[in-house]
Parts: sequence; C-alpha cells; structure tokens
Amino acid sequence: MTYYETEKPYLDPKLKAIDVANELQVSQRQIAVVLKANGFSGFTNFNNKFRVEEVKRQFEVSDNAALKIEAIATQSGFGSRQSFYTAFEEFTGVNPGFYRSEISKP
Repeated sequence: MTYYETEKPYLDPKLKAIDVANELQVSQRQIAVVLKANGFSGFTNFNNKFRVEEVKRQFEVSDNAALKIEAIATQSGFGSRQSFYTAFEEFTGVNPGFYRSEISKP
C-alpha cells in the first residue's frame, strides 16, 4: 500500500502485475494472494480502485473544472473510456458526470 500511495504506479495505464512484483521484489502470486485477501478480485480491480480515487481527487481541484472527464481519467491512469466508466460506477455507484456535478454544487 505504501508503494502505491507514495509512488502512484497506477497512473501508468500500461502497468502490469509483473512490474509491481519486480519493483517490490515479490512474486505475482504473492501479490494476487494479498489482493484477494483484501477483497479485490484481481490486480486490475486493485489498480482501478486507486485510479477512481485519483479521479475523485482531481474532480475536487478547481483548476480542473474546465477539463473533460475523459482527460482526467486518462491522467489518472485509465487506458480506455469504457474501463474508466465501468470502474467508476463499480466503486462509487454513480456515473462520473453525476458525481462531478454533485461535488461541485455550492
């Protein structure tokens, strides 16, 4: 978790489990076991959780108000529009447009 919070590898849309395993000097299997034990269905699900949290943080930055949702998603590590929308709704229960409009209300 510390590695993800400090280094933010999830911002790389091409990140793979082997990259993280090599960085942490553990096996991919060890990563998979830890993720499953913590309620994640797999590596992609884990990454997407961090990416969605990054999108939510970026929605709150006033300088980003003019940016399109998809631009923020790309900056947050999502490689495709569809994977972004699917993951965002999975972790928040709402679509990103609705979420953004709700947090920007006075």
